[in-house]
Amino acid sequence: MKIKRYIPYKNITFCCRDCGTQISWVSALHGQGRCRSCATKGKNHPLFGKHLSKEHRENLSKALNGRKLSKEHIKKISGKHAPFFGKHHTKETLLKMSKSLTGKNNPNYGKKFSKEHRLKLSKSRKGRKISKETRLKISKANKGKKRSKESKLKMSKAKKGKSLSKEHRIKLSKILSGKNNHFFGKHHSKESKEKMSIALTGKYPSKEARLKMSKARRGNKNNLGNHHSKETKLKMSKTRKGKNNGNWRGGLSFLPYTQNFSKDLKLKIRYRDNHVCQNCGITEKEHGKNLSVHHIDYDKQNCEETNLITTCTSCNSIANSNRDYWFAYYTYIIEHFKELVSTFPTLR
Repeated sequence: MKIKRYIPYKNITFCCRDCGTQISWVSALHGQGRCRSCATKGKNHPLFGKHLSKEHRENLSKALNGRKLSKEHIKKISGKHAPFFGKHHTKETLLKMSKSLTGKNNPNYGKKFSKEHRLKLSKSRKGRKISKETRLKISKANKGKKRSKESKLKMSKAKKGKSLSKEHRIKLSKILSGKNNHFFGKHHSKESKEKMSIALTGKYPSKEARLKMSKARRGNKNNLGNHHSKETKLKMSKTRKGKNNGNWRGGLSFLPYTQNFSKDLKLKIRYRDNHVCQNCGITEKEHGKNLSVHHIDYDKQNCEETNLITTCTSCNSIANSNRDYWFAYYTYIIEHFKELVSTFPTLR
């Protein structure tokens, strides 16, 4: 005959010590008096403060190699079914995690992935697309953050000497062109434009950087034979015309010259400057046409000889930007280098 087992604690409810959830009388009396989740948290965990040996880790890695979770099992674990769904780590835990995985503490420190491993990673990530929600979360998390100088130097050193293959460049161009581009149909606001202009003012690429850029562009056959369409040309011209141009001065270039600015006066200024550009030193013969006569103070009404100087067409167009510099430069030449101007062709 089967004997009925007497349970003395049938009508008593037992609760967890930590969280207060209801637990069975077995775990309350014979266990730690905690629920399953609290019994494995922090110091209550049996492996708290302990570390697995290398042999044990190798055995675990060998046992798990080649194993793959089924789709049903992944669905059960992922999303709302995940134990950490909707929860977030505190700043203290994040700092601890970052410290435990940075530098030599990282298991991949000093190691490099093999080609086979890289191919596996690329295949596993192909076709994956990040949702809009995750993109917004990433953008919010990275807003206001700036990389330190050390991290920038590390990134620059890691990228030095590396160049993308033609196939990779073609793929990137296809992925980022047209509607696929994240900035397609968008425009910078006035505030962002002002920030960009302030950040770039006074910055000029060094000679080394210019040489690198020129070498990189030499022999580049990607743009050979390509031409802008009429529509793009019109758009470019409209964006740079009138008030949209950075050198716009309220339409001063449309004002007419005075009658005093005659051919005789121009010839006199060119003869005074020995038919030589006072900036680059090119002669009128080398120039192939008459040199220009530039107004130093940019006032067309002021046609005094001290306000006029001989320049080539390229130097005259360059003087339209950064006007304060060129005004000071040419006035200094006129005032202090009259003797040098007269003997400039002999010096060349």
